[in-house]
Amino acid sequence: MLSYEHVYHAGNHADVLKHVTLMLMLERLTQKRAPLTVYDTHAGFGRYDLSDVRALKTGEAEGGIRALLRAFPEETEANGTQEAARLLAPYLALCRAYAAQDRYPGSPEIARAMLRDGDRLLLSERHPQAIGELRRAMRTPPLVPVLGTVKAHVHFRDGYEMLRALTPPPTKRGIALLDPSYEETGDFISCADTVRAVHRKWAGGIIALWYPLLAHRAAETARMKRQVAACAAGSEPCVLDVSLAVQSPDEKTGLAKLYGSGMLVLNFPYQLDEQMRAVLPALAAVLGNAHAAWSVDICLP
Repeated sequence: MLSYEHVYHAGNHADVLKHVTLMLMLERLTQKRAPLTVYDTHAGFGRYDLSDVRALKTGEAEGGIRALLRAFPEETEANGTQEAARLLAPYLALCRAYAAQDRYPGSPEIARAMLRDGDRLLLSERHPQAIGELRRAMRTPPLVPVLGTVKAHVHFRDGYEMLRALTPPPTKRGIALLDPSYEETGDFISCADTVRAVHRKWAGGIIALWYPLLAHRAAETARMKRQVAACAAGSEPCVLDVSLAVQSPDEKTGLAKLYGSGMLVLNFPYQLDEQMRAVLPALAAVLGNAHAAWSVDICLP
């Protein structure tokens, strides 16, 4: 089943968490000269039109990236959190440039904006409509100045299969981002199996897995997280688990059941845990209600 279209949810609280985490990791990795490779298994459109009728129908960007931009005007201090403002500044500057044209940058666009000459970007998408949008987006220059000219290699194929087949990368360093919609129950199993298989042959690679907070999928999510954490067995704890709940689970009813999301990061970059502890309180204050909550944990296998 391929009914999911991310354009309905572009720029929501889950995108904010995922993309802030991705940018902080890319900032750290690009501090070294050695080239890196970024994989995105579920690339979507690449960039999104927030004036699209589908985005307007849900209005989720209003409570997501637009709310964050209002809370941090021109990257100034907000909510008394100077460190959060400093860490969020690159993400906010990028999103502000796209918001000026009613656009929002997806993870492929963020990676293109941050990668340098010599770095590699591999994208996979199997939705027949999304792949066309992705190819068009990747043929269009980013809306911001970039560090290098990186050609995105776009694959019309299953993202899990792409990641298994094309790792380890020749650059040795890099990030694999997995962010399926989880509309298929098998995604929980596929994610854990893929992370395990990829980590086995690319032990030093950073693998970042986005997951939804859904009350009716709590058991599947917990099982997946345990399986990913088990990849670190026999070594130093190296799986970071960050989560942001913008409201309590019982406030979400009907079809709209996503009350938050999280990121599991295997081999997370130095200080990412400290950075997320500084950023998440500000995100919870801006994007959540009185019942918002956040957590940063290092998973023990």
